[in-house]
Amino acid sequence: MKSSTLSMSGNKAYDAATENRRAALRVKVSTPVILTTEPAKALNAEMLNLSEGGLGVLIDLKAQLISPLLIEFPALNTPIRFKGEVVWSKIFNNERSYFGIRFLDKNE
Repeated sequence: MKSSTLSMSGNKAYDAATENRRAALRVKVSTPVILTTEPAKALNAEMLNLSEGGLGVLIDLKAQLISPLLIEFPALNTPIRFKGEVVWSKIFNNERSYFGIRFLDKNE
């Protein structure tokens, strides 16, 4: 039986997808985020890494995201929201989607 947990460490597809996208220092994290696209479609995702310029998120379904989008961190006492745009995407095993999202309007 296949485990429902995705381990990105040592995953060749993940390594290839992210190899050239590491201009900024990234911190590995595992926390829920909500991604909202127009027209108001919200998707639950897991943030896997975070940097000054953006984040990497995993969605447990094959999906496409439309930019711009709103990124919300619901686990915090005071919700924090950022605007973002998808800069790359990768589908794993035809069932999970991994996205690189760049923050927009970081000065707001």
